[in-house]
Amino acid sequence: MGVDWGMKCDFLQTRILSVFNLLKRVGFALLLVGVGDVFACTTGWVGIGSPPWPVLCAISDPATGGELAGTHRDFQFPNGGGVFAHSGNNMDWEYRGLSSHRVYKLSYYPYCRPNVFASTDFGLYAHNEDTLWTLITSYGTPFLEQLDFSISPHDTSLWLIVGNSEGSGWLFISRNSGESWNRHYLGNVDGNLIWSRTDPDVVYFREQIRLSSVRISDSTAHQILISFPGGGIHNFVYHPTEEILYVANNHSLGKVELTTNDTLVAPLPQGVNYLTSVGYTIVEGLLVGTSDGLYSVSDDLTEWYAIEDSVATRLLGYVYISEEKCIAGTVSEMYVTPRPSAVPRTDIEADFHFSTFPNPFNSTLSISLDVPMHQEVTISLYDLLGREVDVVYRGRLSSSTISYVAPAGMASGVYFLRASAGSQSVLGKVVLLK
Repeated sequence: MGVDWGMKCDFLQTRILSVFNLLKRVGFALLLVGVGDVFACTTGWVGIGSPPWPVLCAISDPATGGELAGTHRDFQFPNGGGVFAHSGNNMDWEYRGLSSHRVYKLSYYPYCRPNVFASTDFGLYAHNEDTLWTLITSYGTPFLEQLDFSISPHDTSLWLIVGNSEGSGWLFISRNSGESWNRHYLGNVDGNLIWSRTDPDVVYFREQIRLSSVRISDSTAHQILISFPGGGIHNFVYHPTEEILYVANNHSLGKVELTTNDTLVAPLPQGVNYLTSVGYTIVEGLLVGTSDGLYSVSDDLTEWYAIEDSVATRLLGYVYISEEKCIAGTVSEMYVTPRPSAVPRTDIEADFHFSTFPNPFNSTLSISLDVPMHQEVTISLYDLLGREVDVVYRGRLSSSTISYVAPAGMASGVYFLRASAGSQSVLGKVVLLK
C-alpha cells in the first residue's frame, strides 16, 4: 500500500471562488478593470465527440487545456474502461492509460506532483505521464472498488478514499500523503467527498439516499444532514460563498443550510422527470442536469429556467464545472463550452507579470514582480465587490519580491491584487484562509 514516489503539496487550493459568482447578484458586469471575456457556462456548447467507451466522469486536462474522460467497463463492454484525452477543435480522443479499468472519478490538485488522480475498480492511481500511472492503493477488485478520492484543503498530507464492496462503503484515511491507510468509517459511503470550509475536521459525503458528515478525529461523530426516501443522491455541491450544500436526488433538488441545519426539498418543474447532476456555474449560479437538459435554478430553489441554447433536451449524466470551462454530456456524447478566460484581465503588455506564493495563504503572502527595478509600482487589494481593502505597496521598487502581511481583522475569502506600473496594470486572484 506504500507509495514509492515523492509527492509534494505546498498548500492545496481545491475551491477558488470566482468574482463572477456575484455578478448577477450585485448588479454590475465590469469590476475593477475592463473585462476581456466574461465566461458563461450555459451558452455556446460545442460537441467534442466521445471516447470509444461510455463516459463516467470528465475534467479539464491540466496538461493541454483540453478534456480528460474516465470510461466504463462491465460485461457489456469487457474491453472498455480507461482514461482518454481530447484537445483541439476536433472529435478525436487519445488513449491515456488504465486500460480495462472502470474509472469512477478523475481528480485534479494543482499544487501536487503528480496532480491527476483516478479512482477505479482496481484502486487509486496517480498520473505520471502519457499512459503511465502509479498505483497508490491496492484495495481494488476483488476487494473494494475505489469510488472517490480527496485531499484536504486544510492539510495536504490528509487524504481520503472511498472503497465500496457489495453495498458497504468504507472511508479510508491516510495522514501521510498515501503512504499508509486506515479504515475510518463504515456505512453506505459511495463518494462525492467535500471538505468543510469552516471546520477542517469535517468532511461531507454521499451515502446512497442520504447526505452525511463525519469527523476526521472521531469516526463515531457521524451526522445525517438530509435524506431522500424516494431515491438515491447523484451528487451535491457547495455554494461558493455561503455554508450551503445543494443536493441532486432522482426526483427532487435539496438544500442544506449548514449553519442552522435547516433543509429544503424542492419538487421538479413540469416536464422534468428526474435529475442527474448539480453544479454551480461561475455566472448563472446553480446549474442542474436533468432528463430534459440543463436548467438554471435560483439559490432558493423556487425558480427554474430551461437553458434553451445549450444542450437542452439531452439526458445529462454529468456536469463538470471549473474556472475555465464547463463539460457536460451523456455516456456517449460530450459537450464543452468555448475556452475564453474566466479571469478578468486588462489589455496589458506581455512583459508585465506577477506571481504569488503561497496561494491560498494564511497570513503572509510573497509577491514576485517581473518589472524593472526602481520603477514606480502600486499594488492594491480588492474584495469581491470591487472595494479597495488595503494598499499592499506604493513606491519605487527596490526588490523584485514584496512580502505582504494581511491585517489581523481581514476575513478569509477571495481577493484580487491589482498591480500598476506606468500605463500597465495586471490583475490576479488570491485566497486568504485563516
